Amino acid sequence: MEHSVHSDVLSIAQSSSTSVKWYRMPDQHDSRSWRARAEECRALAEVFSSPQTRARMLVIAGGYDEMAEAAERRELDLAAGHPPLEKPGNGVQPAKR
Repeated sequence: MEHSVHSDVLSIAQSSSTSVKWYRMPDQHDSRSWRARAEECRALAEVFSSPQTRARMLVIAGGYDEMAEAAERRELDLAAGHPPLEKPGNGVQPAKR
């Protein structure tokens, strides 16, 4: 079963006794919004008393950092005049025969 990073963060918060204010995922998927989400997860990690929960929040922050890096590469490509790579349908390439 595949989980999104956001659902992991939300499930951790809901299972915690700590009150946390949640925001919806950013509409913009630019590097700054992903970096901000990573920093939010790092800040939340400091709030939790459970070492396992802290560690999970840091893993989630790392996932957001990876998304920020991918967004930065896209932003650099666009700034250099390279068109974004388009993926047909769900991004799955047909098998070559």
